[in-house]
Amino acid sequence: VMTWEIDKNGLYTYISPICKDIIGYDASEIIDKKYFFDFHPKQGSDEFKQLILDHMSTGAHMGNIENIIISKEGNEVWVLTNGIPMMDDHGELIGYRGSDQDISLIKHQQQALKESEEKYRMLTESLSDIVWIFNYDTFKFEYFSQSVFFLSGYPVDEMLNMDIREIMTEESYDRLKAIIQSTIEQFTHDPTHNHTMRCEIQFITKSNELHWVELVFKYRFSEKFEIEVIGVGRDIHQRKQV
Repeated sequence: VMTWEIDKNGLYTYISPICKDIIGYDASEIIDKKYFFDFHPKQGSDEFKQLILDHMSTGAHMGNIENIIISKEGNEVWVLTNGIPMMDDHGELIGYRGSDQDISLIKHQQQALKESEEKYRMLTESLSDIVWIFNYDTFKFEYFSQSVFFLSGYPVDEMLNMDIREIMTEESYDRLKAIIQSTIEQFTHDPTHNHTMRCEIQFITKSNELHWVELVFKYRFSEKFEIEVIGVGRDIHQRKQV
């Protein structure tokens, strides 16, 4: 994470030395020489400059602004920008203090997922296994493949409106919750360490029958930087009965 300070015109007055590792510039090449919006790609630079100036003209906080910095080597570095206004003793704006977090890895993962989304959906609709996506931050399901109907008796639109605790036994929910709580923190600290988890649950069908299902899942960040649990549900009822 790069920390920085800029004056009310956007000129850098401080940037942490780690900028060398993230964008290739020494701090001495930036402080009192570069403006906050100088590193943005040419395409969209006017819009980005206006966005920053609008924040500064009102003294508004810069909250989770996704933007691109062009490194000294000419590479695109995605960052998440946050900043707060700095005031003098008279309450006048003198600049901003903030940080840029390198989110390039996350953005590249999102782009790869987006590019394959259509092929992915076409494939999942032809599978007997249930593909599902659960938003951990909103605690809501975002996607079910059509095959969920054949196992549960619920059409997709009904499943998407159900609480996760309604579709499995309490014991199953507690077991799944324990697995997620013990693994998700590691993912948030380092998304590259994203191991596959497994959990066997008893699914409650629309006819109120219990059906054994094996869940295999991993984590990912959504475009809104919310954590999603993406997985496959496989019918193992016959195997469990044996």
